[in-house]
Amino acid sequence: MKDIYSTKRASLGIYCAPMKMYLGDSVYVDVKHGGLELTTENGYGPTNTIFLEPEVYAALLEYVRNLEIRGVHRDVAI
Repeated sequence: MKDIYSTKRASLGIYCAPMKMYLGDSVYVDVKHGGLELTTENGYGPTNTIFLEPEVYAALLEYVRNLEIRGVHRDVAI
């Protein structure tokens, strides 16, 4: 079966092997089916899941770029 997201995934730079990574605040990210899967976990497995298709991931990146351009990222507590 052909991966329908392969071209879009390549254009978005999502060409890494699936690898779950802890982002912080109980949030994890993994590459699944050509998109990003965000989960929150409480130690007993995922409790919430959000799947970002390539188009949504691109929109999120654009949002963050706009925040950076406007300097809003400096106001976010880290």
